Amino acid sequence: MVKSRVKRNKKRVAWILFSIICLCSFLIVYIQVRPDRSYQDALFEINKDYPLKHTRDGIMISVNEGQELKKVLSFIEKIMSRNGIFIHASEIKKDENSVILVLEAEQSLLNPVRRKIYISRGVKRTKVHDQARPGPYKAVVCFIIDDAGYQNNLIRDFLCLPVKIGIAVLPFVERSGETARMIHESGKEVLLHIPMEPKDYRTRNIKLFPDEILNSMTETEIQKTVDRMLQQAPYAAGVNNHQGSSATEDERTMQAVLRQVKMNRLFFIDSMTSSRSVTEKIARQTGLSYGKRDVFLDNKSDYQYIKGQMERLIRVALSQGRAIGIGHVNNVNTFKVLRDYIPVLEERGIQVVFPSEIVNKFSDKEVTEYVKENMVCFN
Repeated sequence: MVKSRVKRNKKRVAWILFSIICLCSFLIVYIQVRPDRSYQDALFEINKDYPLKHTRDGIMISVNEGQELKKVLSFIEKIMSRNGIFIHASEIKKDENSVILVLEAEQSLLNPVRRKIYISRGVKRTKVHDQARPGPYKAVVCFIIDDAGYQNNLIRDFLCLPVKIGIAVLPFVERSGETARMIHESGKEVLLHIPMEPKDYRTRNIKLFPDEILNSMTETEIQKTVDRMLQQAPYAAGVNNHQGSSATEDERTMQAVLRQVKMNRLFFIDSMTSSRSVTEKIARQTGLSYGKRDVFLDNKSDYQYIKGQMERLIRVALSQGRAIGIGHVNNVNTFKVLRDYIPVLEERGIQVVFPSEIVNKFSDKEVTEYVKENMVCFN
């Protein structure tokens, strides 16, 4: 009986110790994550009044040429303070055209959040490449390689290809940021591969990504989520959707997504996972640079199948002057076909360009007066 009591006491002590360890672990994670989330909330509030863009060195906030930087600085300080962040230091440079802020979260004990924000006055809008024209070529094509961001040595082979390609990086996976930087440094074009709600994902047992764009989200939740995803893919020139057969059919969802994409001066390429996608319609309404996938190269991983899809892409390009092909970074045969077809494309008079060079630049003439009046809030 005594042994039984001692055994029960040992179990009780072990359970108490386990509970304490779990509680401490939770508190450590909470203390580390909360400051960064507060920082994101503050940026979201600032973004409503002053468009901001993620850069290599920090956050760039653009203000009108006639605005006083001191007033803008005061406005930012209030928002940061309201979110539990204080301005550690600030400096207005001699030319009085820019400010550098160093931010530190008050509530962070183990992992203080330090970020730089650059405020520039009278900065010209960043433009993507001019739209590619065939010129001496018969047509242009671009290739987008999806699903980068995981540990995958094959991506280095794609980066060594002697042509312009875009590589789409998934957010919130093991090497999202590192992969985006590697793509940029190789001279290729980075896209954010934004996870969006597929149809019947529950009944089809489709696993969703963290912070996936869902139709049930509010506009504010969608905008915050898009911004968090963009931080996972530095140097992104544009966005394309991962899955999204349900989300791209929903006008309210796509309006929220594309407004945030436009606010960050990016383009959007629809992977066309649904024939009922409303993305092009919304892109025309907002004046967003837009393109859509013509051919999926590797629905099957077989070399001969992908070769056949490449031939199909060439036919589409020659018939309409341009075409967009999408493949996947984990398929070695996609790499082999693309490598083997580089000289073939040249021989057939087809130029390979970046995604940003092939998107349609919808002009104001294609936007209704009603929408143009409302574009002030996200222009």
